[in-house]
Amino acid sequence: MIKIALVLCSFLLISGCKKEEPVDLINPAEGLTNRFFYAYDKKIPLLEKPVALTVKFFEDIDSARKAELFTGLLSVDNIKWHNPMVAEINCNDEFAKKEMMAILFARNEVKVCVPFYTDTLGADMGYTDDILIAFHQGVSSTEQERLHKKYGTVVAKTTKIYQKLVVSKGVDALEVANRYYESGLLKFAQPNFLSSPEVFMPAQ
Repeated sequence: MIKIALVLCSFLLISGCKKEEPVDLINPAEGLTNRFFYAYDKKIPLLEKPVALTVKFFEDIDSARKAELFTGLLSVDNIKWHNPMVAEINCNDEFAKKEMMAILFARNEVKVCVPFYTDTLGADMGYTDDILIAFHQGVSSTEQERLHKKYGTVVAKTTKIYQKLVVSKGVDALEVANRYYESGLLKFAQPNFLSSPEVFMPAQ
């Protein structure tokens, strides 16, 4: 009886100390519709460009290797570089776009490969793996850390105005930003858009 009681106590202690696992937020390779982000407490619709993708490489990949990855897949005329690590690529049609997304995302050198979006006014709203957030005043560091742990984000930068978070490969930054905002703990949470209208939080 004593042995059984000890085992039961051990089980209860372990159960009480169970760590919260990160939420599984998978890259939207296909099938996701009704995309949006939050601004001024409103859902702002995003429209997927039919043939455009956003690709981000890991930072330790050199220019020659990046060019090599596109060889045989795309001509240089189909690639628009937003910065040395991020490219917007245009495919021939939607089928080619899905095929290209699968090919590139499978490469170890590629961290992000997602559809490119615009807002309803036609402004580019592409994003990669980082989001900008600001907690409401009074949200404790413990609560903040709990949310970061829940969604598996890393704090890459902190200023007086915002925190810049980075998500892992295979995790959609747009979905994570929306989940953060829906927690009710934040003033704003948006992907760090490559380009955006002035009324929204600009990229930093």
